[in-house]
Amino acid sequence: MKRVFNDLSNSLIKKEIKKIEVIKDFNIVEIQRGSLSSILGEYEKIEKQLNLLPSYLHIPNVSKPIIHKGKIIIDNRICILKQTLRAIFLTRKEFGLYIDKLNNSDYFERNLAFAHAILPTIQVFVTTCIGASNQYINNFEFDVTIIDEAGQIPIHHIMVPLNKSKKVILIGDHMQLPPLIDLEVQKVFLNNDETEWLDKTKKSLFEISFNHEAIDKKIILSEQYRMPNNISNWIGKSFYSNQYFTPESNNNRHLLFEGIFSKPLCLVDTSNSKDKLEEKSIGSCFNELEARIVVKILETIISKCNRDILTIAVITPYKSQTDKIREYVRQKNIKLGENCINTVDGFQGKEADVVIYSFTRSNRKSSEKKRIGFLRETRRLNVALTRSKSQLIIIGDFAFLSNCENDDGFTQTENQLKVSTEKHFGILINSLFCHCKSGNGQIIDSEILMEGMGLNA
Repeated sequence: MKRVFNDLSNSLIKKEIKKIEVIKDFNIVEIQRGSLSSILGEYEKIEKQLNLLPSYLHIPNVSKPIIHKGKIIIDNRICILKQTLRAIFLTRKEFGLYIDKLNNSDYFERNLAFAHAILPTIQVFVTTCIGASNQYINNFEFDVTIIDEAGQIPIHHIMVPLNKSKKVILIGDHMQLPPLIDLEVQKVFLNNDETEWLDKTKKSLFEISFNHEAIDKKIILSEQYRMPNNISNWIGKSFYSNQYFTPESNNNRHLLFEGIFSKPLCLVDTSNSKDKLEEKSIGSCFNELEARIVVKILETIISKCNRDILTIAVITPYKSQTDKIREYVRQKNIKLGENCINTVDGFQGKEADVVIYSFTRSNRKSSEKKRIGFLRETRRLNVALTRSKSQLIIIGDFAFLSNCENDDGFTQTENQLKVSTEKHFGILINSLFCHCKSGNGQIIDSEILMEGMGLNA
């Protein structure tokens, strides 16, 4: 394991170095200055970068182009690097002043004495996991530690607050977004045949505990009051082994847009459109047709409702798609609240009366090949489809999405949760389509929608 973490450290550092090595002409690299307390981490990272810089970048007073590995390194690039290094050393100086200030016994002891006098009188502390290691509360022992959103907290983060009390309550949902693991970290584990450790880092302590603790130490909140049962019934069947219900008292909801949408769950299918295909952007993708459909729906529902009491959210897995939708919304002068157009990850934990979800992906790759990327993560799908309080509108090429056959990397955890593959994702989408087709939802052809016809079909 020591070799693994050494490789991991070097890999992450080299990744940062590349940002300096690929400096283009006349681009100035700036050191991001945050609060003084963040300079320590910045300084340590910079120290490692300086030690790893290639020797040809350390040449002082360059007066002519340098040839390295057959490529010409022009003067401008060296000048820019010198400006960057100057900013680094200025940051180092600022950091030194901050350390000197902390070392001043009067300053430090006054704050510590004040904290020790005041903090014991406080009954409830609210902090992040890492914030629980703050020097002022580091030696505190609490009666109970409650950790929210525990299903997506990495193990090395959640360990910090765990030693603060003898009783810990974890609240979360391991069937929604898992902890984020850096791709460089994953590569290092795989390169060193440490797949067992990689699997462990992909799980939260909440998931591990939930699957191993006795039944009397865990509680499942099976009743939900957010969404209509047309949506929750499918969610319960697909993700929660039918242990997810909508109380009868919550089933008698009026349709928000009667005459436009006949069901609280609506699929807008682009399968028959010639313009349905996605387009690539740097590290992402977008879909012009789906963005135009979103705007069409927004124009229609906003004209029919009271925007003062109705909340609307547009979500998609891809940032490039959110950018494209925002562009069209601005062109049409549609007024939405701040952050109402967001990625799925950015919208987790939030809700809205109306949610419009754009799948974005549609291409010509064969069904046996990998063709939908991280969209295959079904826990992200669970998040996307559980944000709506009244109306959920899902836009996508359902013939394409439900016909994904690639099964690479298929495994099962101890609680039989399928680790997402494209095939498993395709099975779920086909199930959703059949759920709507059987009368639990509405399916609208995008061609008809865009022509402004058949909205109440």
